[in-house]
Amino acid sequence: MSYRKIFRNNKFEKQFNKVGYFTHQLLSEKEIAVLLHVFNSLNPEIKNQFYSTIDSTSIDYRRKVDEQIGLIINRKVTEYFIKYSPLIFNFIVKQPGGDSEVHVHTDDTHVDEKEFQSVNIWCPLVDTTKENGALYVMPGSHRLPYSPRGFGLSYPYSEFHDIVNPKMKFMPLKAGEAIFYNNKLLHRSGANTTTVVRPAIILAMLPDEAPKIIHFRTQDMPEDKVELFELSKEFYLTFDRNKRPEKFKSYGIIDYEAVKPTREEFIKMFDSLIHEKEESRWQKIKLHLKGIRK
Repeated sequence: MSYRKIFRNNKFEKQFNKVGYFTHQLLSEKEIAVLLHVFNSLNPEIKNQFYSTIDSTSIDYRRKVDEQIGLIINRKVTEYFIKYSPLIFNFIVKQPGGDSEVHVHTDDTHVDEKEFQSVNIWCPLVDTTKENGALYVMPGSHRLPYSPRGFGLSYPYSEFHDIVNPKMKFMPLKAGEAIFYNNKLLHRSGANTTTVVRPAIILAMLPDEAPKIIHFRTQDMPEDKVELFELSKEFYLTFDRNKRPEKFKSYGIIDYEAVKPTREEFIKMFDSLIHEKEESRWQKIKLHLKGIRK
């Protein structure tokens, strides 16, 4: 499948297409300090050990977070891209405690993935470690087949965590170091077992020309149907994830076919990713040896 170029930097583009992500220092020490002040000065009124800004019932809080993070990083993040724009700026937070673990998943679908790619940016405001819940990613997993993801929809490989987890790459990031990743990339994070909160910022970058969409399924809908809505910043600033978003434009109920591989089928697909990664590593070794022997 061929997509248009996303990043101004060719190295970033190549790595993103190959493994589904790259990392780069996004924030300066001063910007980190300002964002930590914003984080500490605003009360989300959320008691969960793991939460995002949009989990808050306070619309005022959501708007203030989006506005104040955007003032600091909007220009910086858009400079990486070719005609991409941020959807909404969020904090994503792990309070200390065992309930802060996030299992393997992919992020929601925001564009027609047959034509476009969306990019998520996750950037911690403190150094991340195994102890405070750093990320793990599965390189190349953005090339697996996926159904659309959204509210009320599970991602297709949730029953295969025992296969995926041991092969995932640990991604400890320094404060202000961001990971730019395809929203189809499999990723997870452990619990925050320290006594200190782990705040990060997260945002979605979407191609300017792509219609923005969100899939939403209520409990009374059949498994082969889903409702498609127009997506906007205002949606994430005001919606209630437990209710049908009635005040936003609906494109109607559409057919939905979930990707449901058998365990054997998934193992075969997953092994091909691992094999491809190992082949690539061996090619690099051979090229290196060839250079030495000249």
